Amino acid sequence: MTVFEGATSVLGVAGSIGTLIALAALSVLIAYLLAAQWLHSKGDAAKAAIAKGDDKLLARLLGGLAIPLDKLSPDQKYALAAEELRTRARQRKIAYALTFFGFLALLGFVLALVLSPKKREEEPSARKPVQLDLLAALNILRYVPVVERPQLCLTLMAKENCDRAAPMIAGLTFQTPTANQDKVIEQAVGTGRINEAQANQLAACRGKFEFKVVNNMLVCADGTTLPTIAISDGRRLIDAQSAIVLHATVTGKDAPFASVADFIANGRPGLQGPLAHLLISASGAIAQTAPMNHVASHVGISVPWQGMQVKNSNAIGVEMIHTGDYQNEPYPANQLRATTAVVQALMHAYDISTVVGHNEIAPAGRKTDPGPGVAAEIRRRLGLSAG
Repeated sequence: MTVFEGATSVLGVAGSIGTLIALAALSVLIAYLLAAQWLHSKGDAAKAAIAKGDDKLLARLLGGLAIPLDKLSPDQKYALAAEELRTRARQRKIAYALTFFGFLALLGFVLALVLSPKKREEEPSARKPVQLDLLAALNILRYVPVVERPQLCLTLMAKENCDRAAPMIAGLTFQTPTANQDKVIEQAVGTGRINEAQANQLAACRGKFEFKVVNNMLVCADGTTLPTIAISDGRRLIDAQSAIVLHATVTGKDAPFASVADFIANGRPGLQGPLAHLLISASGAIAQTAPMNHVASHVGISVPWQGMQVKNSNAIGVEMIHTGDYQNEPYPANQLRATTAVVQALMHAYDISTVVGHNEIAPAGRKTDPGPGVAAEIRRRLGLSAG
């Protein structure tokens, strides 16, 4: 339990006790007022009965006393009536208080039941269960042993996505979790769901978009590694990292996420993978498919960009997962933030100043990814010339 959760629990208990005390105080107040009103009313009636000499009425008012009232003087009757009515008023206070406390407690319980669904609907988004995309799930699944990954995967993604990605998930290199990460994973498995706050605690770089390059691999600013997909050691080495090319997968709305990641990592017949060095999902999760010093098949036929011939042998490919419907589906904010941070880390590591979109270096009409103005926006965010 975190300090915040512990404090919240204590405050919740204190709030419940405070509510009970308030209900009890309110019940006593109501009981006192009603009993006082009853005593005043019965006292006036008793005085009137004594003044008229109506002993039968006085006996009824006093609850049918067995004492022969006709032998008592008026002053004795007043004293007797006062004592008897005060005793009965105290009994009524207790009965009234218990009755009203029970009524108010029951009313509060009913209101809590009625209002609780609304509270759940208004629950902060960070506490609501979420479904992750594959790259975000890979960030988490690498922290558990291979045999436990299928169970945790069902907490993170739909079963069909887990089934499609099974080989990729099994191939993840295990990374030892911290004590806190291990506890969060246990909670997620135990409840069968994961919320945004838990996902951020398990995400690479803890959900922060801060990166650096170590030994041609992108890592978090604190040195934590990122997930890798089908990294191969047999590819030709890049001559020199001189440019960064931004791509979009253009895979359509119905393309299985696992199939997209597998395609980028392994290629297809006639086009050897990987097809990029880095893959960035809509949520901003990242996986690496090739070391930055290995050639990836991502540029294809190109035309010079500001005097530079950008090609596979001198360019790092950054692939953003997207349907290709740029007009109706803008890139999510986290995907653009992650892409900007990744490009910034690559520029710093390799002293690169050329950042282009695939559509900007392909012959006219050949490529449209990553979409109109996307590369220019990334350059603007990095303080580079837009065009």
